[in-house]
Amino acid sequence: MILVSSPRQRPGACQIKQDSGLLPAGRRGRCNDYFFVVPGSWRLLTAFLLAVSPALAGCAGPAGPVPAQQVKARKAPADFELAPGSAPWGGCAVSAGGASSLIAAALHDRNAAGFWEVEADTVRPINEAFEVGYHPDSVAACDPDTFAVAVEGAGKILFLRPGRAGVSRIAEIKTPFPTRDLLCPDLDGDGTRDLVLAPYSGAKIAILWGEGGYAFAQPQFLEAAPTPWHPRLVDWNQDGLSDLIWADWDTGSVRLYENQGDRRFELRMLQPPNPLKPRQLGVGDIDLDGRPDAVMALEVGKAARILYNRGEGRPVGIEDVPAPTWGYVSAEVMRDGTLALGEEGRVLLARKIDGKWRFRELAAGSLPSPIILSDLNHDGNEDLIVFNSAGDGVSVHFGPLWEKAVPIELSGKDPQ
Repeated sequence: MILVSSPRQRPGACQIKQDSGLLPAGRRGRCNDYFFVVPGSWRLLTAFLLAVSPALAGCAGPAGPVPAQQVKARKAPADFELAPGSAPWGGCAVSAGGASSLIAAALHDRNAAGFWEVEADTVRPINEAFEVGYHPDSVAACDPDTFAVAVEGAGKILFLRPGRAGVSRIAEIKTPFPTRDLLCPDLDGDGTRDLVLAPYSGAKIAILWGEGGYAFAQPQFLEAAPTPWHPRLVDWNQDGLSDLIWADWDTGSVRLYENQGDRRFELRMLQPPNPLKPRQLGVGDIDLDGRPDAVMALEVGKAARILYNRGEGRPVGIEDVPAPTWGYVSAEVMRDGTLALGEEGRVLLARKIDGKWRFRELAAGSLPSPIILSDLNHDGNEDLIVFNSAGDGVSVHFGPLWEKAVPIELSGKDPQ
């Protein structure tokens, strides 16, 4: 195992990827700023050591309930690789009107934000290294042309507007704590944007209610367990109001704060504390019953856990989807219920066919988290944007994703 504190460099930006199999192996520990880079020939040994010795794994915890699987595969390459060698800790994509879309990334190691315009099947850089301050962690679209960047190390949020002439600074505000993740919704339906902030380290989520323009009220806090990363918006109870859902890394619990209107929220625990270690949580209708569900990426649980929404007041249904090698670090749900699950060096697509989970694979880099789905080129197919946060830049896969992905075979017991 080699410890390095700087990202690996790879030449060439915005190039169509031709090689599908030579992505470097790597894994990043959550408790420090170093990368744990695992040479390919040592990965099986390292996987064994991580499973039997949490101390060697740094932040790793107990293994999950699903047996380890073996995998034989080749990866479908990305169409574009953006900002190669960078460590994008967060990002988003938004339609920019007409036939174009914008991709934004928080380039943590470069103290910068990157912006690209997508039109048809081409990607054009607007600014791949716009300086924002020490350690940006997340970026969210507040409007089709305005983005908010959470600069964790500097304790601020910058509002930026990319355009064909470059990127403009619009406003800047201070944050109540160093911010790991942010959302920019209109939670109370008053026509102004609010901010939802998750801490880099802490046990509270903050809501900053918008007062018009770029002015915000003093924060309202929602209680959490330590490290409530990656909150999501979802109308879980289908009352027309956006609720907040997230997984607590340190305790494995999942919290749903149902929006009651009038800036009030009611807590519902969807999963109690447990030994699993969830990272990104995806939301969408997995079983196609008309209700939104949730899926947790379990980094050391060797699975993704689905929480099926059974309706108001009823406990969630639980199903685990196995991880072939390590464990998942990111999760999203496609419109047809297919799961997109980020694992080291790839993104797996999981679809239930005849009662069994089937898997296909797309290439990714090291620590592919977060991942997002968006119809970038407006062709009706969902596209996949992968933020390879341990130093491999941003990967873009144009859809149709299931048809493009390479089928893989897993040995071992099929999930029940």
